[in-house]
Amino acid sequence: MVDAAATRDRDDAFAVTRVGSGWRVEVHVANVADVVPVAGTADARAFARRASMYRRSGTTPMLGPEVEAATTLVPGVDRRTVRFDIELDHAAAVTKTTLSRSWTQGRAAALTYTAAAAVLADPAAPLHAEVLAAQQLATRPTAREASAGRLAPVGRHGYAGSLPTLR
Repeated sequence: MVDAAATRDRDDAFAVTRVGSGWRVEVHVANVADVVPVAGTADARAFARRASMYRRSGTTPMLGPEVEAATTLVPGVDRRTVRFDIELDHAAAVTKTTLSRSWTQGRAAALTYTAAAAVLADPAAPLHAEVLAAQQLATRPTAREASAGRLAPVGRHGYAGSLPTLR
């Protein structure tokens, strides 16, 4: 996972792997539906809040602290997730997708944006290959973007590839 240092509710993580001339992307999203009963207290709270609120005085989790604690993806802790497997070819065109229920199996690694940049800069760093693959994919224009003249997408933090990573 790559998030701001202050982020508390880490609800998604992914891994990017080079496969031949293409990529395999594995995205895990916290499976809140397995923890929050429909029409229950946490469901009603989430509906009313719509999102976690980050203020100078503190954070108010959308689902409440108990549900946040049970669903946040944490390094070394198994969590239920909804998993998307996406295969892309050399031009970053999606060739296959799969959706399933899964577990993180304790594989989530939490990185800040600064730490991710440091991993990219150090080929000997753990996770370097994974973060580099994510950065390469994020900076590669899709075939449609390339035909429209777009050179590369750039993330909101000023560089492409600011994406969460699984080990």
